[in-house]
Amino acid sequence: MANIAPVVNHDVSQSGGVILVTWSLLTTGDVGLPFRLGKYSLSTWQVYGTTITALALNGSNDATAPTNFAALRDWTGGSLGALSAAGLYSPRDMPLWIAPTLTTGSTVTVAVTLHRQDIGEL
Repeated sequence: MANIAPVVNHDVSQSGGVILVTWSLLTTGDVGLPFRLGKYSLSTWQVYGTTITALALNGSNDATAPTNFAALRDWTGGSLGALSAAGLYSPRDMPLWIAPTLTTGSTVTVAVTLHRQDIGEL
């Protein structure tokens, strides 16, 4: 089990209105360190990798040093707390903090595109 820092790529759009945040979770129990959304709103999570058996996409509204995480929900109200397949996921929730947790599996990457509401995309 390891705490995995997010890698932030600011060069994914011409306007600077979109960033890409990525966690590379290698083994069961890996936890993605929290990323604060700030001016960004959550758009789409992409999950891919070798063995995805239980991955949780989590959020927290703790003001600082988030510790109270809960599974995000999709637009139908379904939980994104036990994903078992690669794909694109669009949570309806927009918490202050986001973080993935690999409950079981190996070599899983979680990539999230985040958009700023005050900057239009070219």
